[in-house]
Amino acid sequence: MLITYKTVNKVRFPVYKILDTYVIEGKRILTERGRIVDDKNLPGDSLGVRRLYIKDKDKAALNNFIPDYLTLLKSGVKRFIDSNGNIHRYNKTKVCKIKVHEIEKIDKRGNHSLIYLKYLDFPILYRSSIPSHYSHAEIVYIDSFPWTIYNFLDSEIPSRSYIRI
Repeated sequence: MLITYKTVNKVRFPVYKILDTYVIEGKRILTERGRIVDDKNLPGDSLGVRRLYIKDKDKAALNNFIPDYLTLLKSGVKRFIDSNGNIHRYNKTKVCKIKVHEIEKIDKRGNHSLIYLKYLDFPILYRSSIPSHYSHAEIVYIDSFPWTIYNFLDSEIPSRSYIRI
């Protein structure tokens, strides 16, 4: 299935990079060499649970773990399998501006943080804690609206001004 930034909500994260060459036999996804990526005939509602039933010698390795959408964008991976066992191809269709904002406050809350930025009226949720030495954040804007944090910086000098999503 072709996925863009508008349809990424159809993907169940985490996802795993797969090679461009795979074979679908009924409800099984195999590599060229016959190793099993997923078998929907096995019990379980997720890729990970079904893979527990596959013998190690028959199981294809899924080494490139991608936990969320932003990591998928940064990785450049085009073809992947999601946790439902569906194969997707990601197509970057939009160019978005990146602006640098000064960090005013970081509110750490367990395994995530609320980041308060200068010139934004609301905090941005970041699903990890961040080191306190960062002073600026690069924010991706979709059209003219701030969307998500792309990167953290020690200075106001941006690493890039545009990104394709």
